[in-house]
Amino acid sequence: IERCINDEGFAADIMRGAALTQLMVQLNRIMQRDSASRRETVEYNEKIADALSYINEHLREELNVDELAAREYLSRYYFMRLFKAQTGYTVHNYIRQKRLNLGARLIREGMPAMRASAECGFTDYSAFHRAFTQTFGVSPAKIKKQ
Repeated sequence: IERCINDEGFAADIMRGAALTQLMVQLNRIMQRDSASRRETVEYNEKIADALSYINEHLREELNVDELAAREYLSRYYFMRLFKAQTGYTVHNYIRQKRLNLGARLIREGMPAMRASAECGFTDYSAFHRAFTQTFGVSPAKIKKQ
C-alpha cells in the first residue's frame, strides 16, 4: 500500500484502488473470523472459490445471483450468505467493483468510455458513469486524461 501511495506511474490511481479493495477484503475477513470464532468458525468454501473464478472469467457477460447459485447447487439465499461470509462483499457489489476496475483499465488503455462500459458488462452507460464517478471520484472522461 505504501508503494501504491507514492507511485505516480501509469494507472497509479487504479492500483491504489485495487490495493485498498484488497485491504478491505482482508480486514473484513479478519473481522468476520473474529466474530465467527465467537459464534462458529467460517470455513473456506470451495463453491465460493469456484464462483469467484467463474465471475472473473465471465465478467463481461450477464451475471446474476440465481445462475451463480445454481452453478454451485446452492439455494440463492444460502449462496448470498456464504459469499458475503467468505469475501466480505455482497455478490452484486463484488461484480460491480470488478467491472468498474475493468472499465477503468480499458479507458486508460484508450478505449472510449461508452464502449468500455459495454465491454465490462454494463448495459446502461449512465449507470456505468454514475457508479464509476462514485467509486473513483472522477468521471470516465477525466480518468482517461490522467
